[in-house]
Order: sequence, then C-alpha cells, then structure tokens
Amino acid sequence: MEADILKNLVKNLNRYKAHKKSKDNEIIYETLLAHTELTYKYFIKFWQSKNSDEIFDRFCDVFWQKENIDNELNNKAKDLLKEIIMAIPIFHDIGKINPNFQVQKLNVKEFKQNDKYLNSKH
Repeated sequence: MEADILKNLVKNLNRYKAHKKSKDNEIIYETLLAHTELTYKYFIKFWQSKNSDEIFDRFCDVFWQKENIDNELNNKAKDLLKEIIMAIPIFHDIGKINPNFQVQKLNVKEFKQNDKYLNSKH
C-alpha cells in the first residue's frame, strides 16, 4: 500500500508539511509524504517484529468462529480488515492538509488561512 494512495488522493502532496524543527537557526520541515513513508516503514517493522500476521489470523478465527460464515466470506472479511489496519499509518496525519494547520501550527508561508475550516486541528 505505502503512501502511493495519498499521492493519488492529495494533489501536490509534497507541498504539505508534517513537522518542523530548528537546526542551526534554520527551520527544517519534514514533508507529509516523507513523514507518512517513514511512519509506514516503522509500522511494518513493528507489525513483523510482533508476529502480527499470526496474531491477526488467530484473532479473526476466534472472533468469527461462532458465526455461520463460509470460508470464502471469512477470508474476504479478514483481507478487508487487514487492509484497513495497514492503512492506519498512511492516513494517521491526513488532517495536516488543513491549510489552517499549515499556517497556524507550522507557519508554512505558501498557505493562507481558510475560514472554511473550523480550526487548525489535524
């Protein structure tokens, strides 16, 4: 999955920032795309280190054991649920495309305050 889905959903994704830090009196921004890719990389490492595929499969088997769901439908449900879980690190900061967040929280000059957004939360 990775961040490709964001590239298709958010126009000019690289213009959005996720974080800023000061280094040698200079502000350095981490783009939303770079942040998302790094988050996904660490999520996958965590998922694999905890044997999450096996745990996930056992959870689903126990969760649906009393239901009269055929095996094909059960597998489709498991695949969908896993796809949703794997999308969490991709979409966890999507709200940072809020122009008010970009202006108020990160002081990104390319953006302007937009009254259509209620606040600067992401």
